[in-house]
Amino acid sequence: MFKSQEMLEVLEKYEKFLVAYSIRVLRSLTGAFREAELELLGFLKGESFNIPISMLLKNLEKAEDLDEAGDKVRRAFYDRHQIMSDLVQSMGEKIGKDSAHLPLIDLMEKGENYERAFAQMTLSCLGHGKAREELKNELPNFSRTLRWSILSLLERDGDQEWSHIYLSLLEDSEPEVARIAVTGLGKTGNVNASAAILPLIKKKHMGLVISAIQALGRLKNNSAVLPLLELAVGSSNDKIRATVISAVGEFPETGTIPLLAEYLVHKNPRVRANALIALKNKFLSSGKKDENILRKMKELLNDPDHRARADSMQCLWELGHMESLDYISAMLSDSNPSSRASAAYLCGKLKIIQLKDSIINLTGDTTWNVRKTAAIALLSFGEMGKTILEELMTNGNQDQQVCAAMAVSLSHDKKGIDRLFSLANSENELSDMATDLLLRVF
Repeated sequence: MFKSQEMLEVLEKYEKFLVAYSIRVLRSLTGAFREAELELLGFLKGESFNIPISMLLKNLEKAEDLDEAGDKVRRAFYDRHQIMSDLVQSMGEKIGKDSAHLPLIDLMEKGENYERAFAQMTLSCLGHGKAREELKNELPNFSRTLRWSILSLLERDGDQEWSHIYLSLLEDSEPEVARIAVTGLGKTGNVNASAAILPLIKKKHMGLVISAIQALGRLKNNSAVLPLLELAVGSSNDKIRATVISAVGEFPETGTIPLLAEYLVHKNPRVRANALIALKNKFLSSGKKDENILRKMKELLNDPDHRARADSMQCLWELGHMESLDYISAMLSDSNPSSRASAAYLCGKLKIIQLKDSIINLTGDTTWNVRKTAAIALLSFGEMGKTILEELMTNGNQDQQVCAAMAVSLSHDKKGIDRLFSLANSENELSDMATDLLLRVF
């Protein structure tokens, strides 16, 4: 796993690359391209970035979870990549495509290693044939942080055009790179890629194994079902077992239903919960229900684990069993904040407007996760929910204002985003929380 400092260093190099490109274009302009000049100057001042790197640095200093830190840096990378792509296309419209691409070609041929790498990636995404060929051949030889950063951007959309790159990095010496490669391959929809992914479920790196299992679930090649089930039985790790069960639930075949039902009584709550969801998916896709298994699923309405309880409520509701409503209502006032948050999530997921007033009350809950989840649940109620959130953002207490602004920002509403930026730049205790929310929004 990468250290936070390593990830930040490569992000800083990407920003240097953006500056290098902008300056080269700016120097090539004559007075006839005033509009392009102004756009480039604004870009160099950082006006285009949603989250300045200084804000990200401050936020990551307090991050304890490296996976979470990695996700934040990857989001910041993608944000900047999108802005860069838009800038190059905009320059192409203002000064001509060849003039806009020339500095990138120059960086690809004469720049430092990181400049060459990022130029290849940018031009590849813009359809440049030579850049794609060079990126395909040279990416495996870049530094591990460069491979990680570039693959993070290419994996985002799972474009089939990058399949050869994903395949070339499945056995990468850096497990985090291989993990991103297998995730990208799973997103391509290429069912035949399952053969290349299957060996990875026997690796020692748990993150890579889990990503491989999830990719197989996306691709739904029936040849993967038996190896996955064997892994579920033989693994000593319940997280891997739960991931397998979830993946098997994505396959359309119904022969695994009896085996999945056996996991409804497993000792691990995540395994039980994933078995519920897998069975629900099977029943919905086949149009048939097994009443005996349904009775076993209903028993989990009283499961000691709040997540398993919440998943049983959701699954049964989606299968048409409305008695779940009473259980969800009771869970909203549970003494355990995790239970309240789970119930609020369900109300949003299932759009249970009948419990709207209870959700509004939870935006003032003593626990942040409950407040946040309740606000997002309101957002799912459409215009009515957004109106409620705007009222809370203006007239609610300070806690309600933050969670309401966060939820409104998720719909990219400027009022919510401006409110979060205001809080993020403040010196009070809500600053770090607002910054973290902005990173999630963008």
